[in-house]
Amino acid sequence: MANELRKGIKGLLYCHSVPDPELASRIVVLLLEKGRMSIKDISAALDVSYPLVLRIVNDMASMGVLGSDREKPEGRGRSRKVVYVNVGGLLGLVENCIRMLEGVREEIKKKSS
Repeated sequence: MANELRKGIKGLLYCHSVPDPELASRIVVLLLEKGRMSIKDISAALDVSYPLVLRIVNDMASMGVLGSDREKPEGRGRSRKVVYVNVGGLLGLVENCIRMLEGVREEIKKKSS
C-alpha cells in the first residue's frame, strides 16, 4: 500500500511541477507514516543529503503541502524545527490536479468528436 501511495503522490507532484517529485514523494510518504520529523531525521531516514532535503521541504512548504513547528525536547536543550504534512494543502493539490485533468479530458473529447 505504501508503494501505491508513493506512486500516487509522485504523480500528484508531477502534476504540479514540483522539483524532484521522486524525492518529494518519498518525503511526503515518510511524514505521513511517521508524523513530525526534523530535516536531519528525514535526511538520515532517506539517506539523502541535508541540503537537498531542506530544499525540497522548503519548496513544498511554500506550496502549502508541508508545515513546520518548533518542538521543545524533553528536559533541557534547544527547541528544534520539525516538519509535517499539511493534509489540507495536500488535498488542495489533489483537487487542483483533478480539475486540470477533467479539463484535459473535456478537450480530448471535443477533439475526438
